Amino acid sequence: MHLVIASRTDPPLPLARLLVRAHLVKVSAADLRFTPEEAVGFLNEIIGLDLSPQDVTVLEERMEGWIAGLQLAALGMQGRDDISNFIAAFAGSHRYLLDYLAEEVLQKQPESVRASCYERPCSLA
Repeated sequence: MHLVIASRTDPPLPLARLLVRAHLVKVSAADLRFTPEEAVGFLNEIIGLDLSPQDVTVLEERMEGWIAGLQLAALGMQGRDDISNFIAAFAGSHRYLLDYLAEEVLQKQPESVRASCYERPCSLA
């Protein structure tokens, strides 16, 4: 039997003992984030952007490797001539980044794109 627990906090279980006995696999946010190399591959090879390594680094750090954030940023870059300015905005101290992305990027997409982002990873094609 396998039990999966998803939580933002550690449950009141003997986690250390379970880990030592190899009865527990813990997956953290750090395990799920894209590495800088994966972000380059995703943005430039999969999405088809032509970003400099510095631009990808800014986005990857700002999004903390969060794939959904990178997808939303990529949506926001489509059709823009000022990509470097768009990326520079992510380098600042934007406190409500998710709200910004939702309002400025996702809400400007056609309904079919918005719906696909809620059902599965965003289709940028």
